[in-house]
Amino acid sequence: RMLTEVVDEIIWKDPPSPMPGSLMYEGFHFRVLLPDTPGAILFFRTVNVCEKGDDRYVDLPTEPLTAATPGLAQKLGKFMTATPTPSPFIILEKPSHPEYPWVVPTEAKHPSGK
Repeated sequence: RMLTEVVDEIIWKDPPSPMPGSLMYEGFHFRVLLPDTPGAILFFRTVNVCEKGDDRYVDLPTEPLTAATPGLAQKLGKFMTATPTPSPFIILEKPSHPEYPWVVPTEAKHPSGK
């Protein structure tokens, strides 16, 4: 379902299939249109809720960071080890091809052909 407003929270619950024997899903997939700001770092606060408690990955760095931040690798490493609950993140890059209207280069298509 296409949404046209800004979404700042995604809740995934009651998956359609039972938990795999490994007790881990291989991933939670969703498609979003990201800001056109190469070099920006987006943090995704994440809470995994289970029957008996939850795992929270919600901490953010104490200083603003971008890909141009001097010593970025060391600062990210320090952030990721300074807390037991660091938020996952991505660093935005300039796309190699237009992202909308969801054009997928032929060589990048899924093995199923989709």
